Amino acid sequence: MEELDEDESIQLFSQHAFKSNNPMDYHQLKLSQMVLSFANGNPLAIKVIGSSLCGKTKSYQESEVKKLKQVPNPHIKKLLKWSFDGLECEEKEMFLDIACFFKGKDRDIVTWIMDSCYGFAYSRIENLIDKSLISVSQNQIAIHDLLQQMGWNIVCNESPLMLEKRSRLWIPEDSYDVLTKNNVRALFISFT
Repeated sequence: MEELDEDESIQLFSQHAFKSNNPMDYHQLKLSQMVLSFANGNPLAIKVIGSSLCGKTKSYQESEVKKLKQVPNPHIKKLLKWSFDGLECEEKEMFLDIACFFKGKDRDIVTWIMDSCYGFAYSRIENLIDKSLISVSQNQIAIHDLLQQMGWNIVCNESPLMLEKRSRLWIPEDSYDVLTKNNVRALFISFT
């Protein structure tokens, strides 16, 4: 990922946070500079942070950016996780489902499946798009590799050592191991 210079970074942040090409007032300029000091020219981080602040009050924006400032030695993964943490519970679950199972799938089918699980799927998918956590191209769900990896890490951290305690299994070998291990355990219990 190519690093942006300061002018390009401010323009990208302004487009996503304020829906303009440049900061329009002192507050926007100050906020832009604070965010860019964390994002270090990384376009994905700038886009995700800007999108998560869009449409929020000045007080909310300043509070959220101050929260980011307290993260010691911020890295891109921490910045991306910050945007995930700001999602509603069902949106978090949908994001993880997309990261694990639905990258590259037809949006209409994904919406139909998600609607049966969570309800209000269309608007929640729109929220994920608005926050730049996913995108849609030619009606296919897309997610940046870094965001997908973050989603996988969140699921893996649910239970680092016990696959069967994770909320999702997307690697076929992991699924096989859990199913065969649980069948052997069930068989053993039925004979004792």
